Amino acid sequence: VGITQGGYNSGPNRVDLYLSGSFNTVNTSQGINNSQDSASGHYQQLSITGAYNTVSTSQSNNGTGSHAMTTTINGNNNTVNTNQYNNNTKSLTTIVTGSNNSVTATQSGTGQHSLEATLLGNGNSATVTQTGPYANSANIILQNAGGTSSATLIQNGNTGSNAYSLQQICVNPAGCSVSVTQTK
Repeated sequence: VGITQGGYNSGPNRVDLYLSGSFNTVNTSQGINNSQDSASGHYQQLSITGAYNTVSTSQSNNGTGSHAMTTTINGNNNTVNTNQYNNNTKSLTTIVTGSNNSVTATQSGTGQHSLEATLLGNGNSATVTQTGPYANSANIILQNAGGTSSATLIQNGNTGSNAYSLQQICVNPAGCSVSVTQTK
């Protein structure tokens, strides 16, 4: 499934996608990562049920509106890559229920960055990067009933604050991993 919205001076853009099935590739893109794109006000809501799906989403603009994205995954062995670029406030929520899922999220550019990631199941991983001159905040929850889980958070805010909350329940004799890096 491929959805592309926007280009120069278009927006606001909205995607609502509900998909049930396995072995799918989903690519959604709103705006273009280009200094001449003044589109604004992007919103995405993705809900996917199934296994072995690959989801890649992006939002970008140089306009005055904010980005908002909610991704919900129910199933095992899914890969989710989300990207929010350019100007203004960015809000990202990812909720994953199942085992052996991988979530990678990047928020960059101006504006405040806010992220909520909840992964429930076994052997899940989350990698979050937030960079930009203003405030970054992340709330990551990993509830793991077996298998290893990992969380990696990188926050780089030039003048704003970097704040995070990380909750991890690990029921694994080998342990689980957490890495947090904050720079200004």
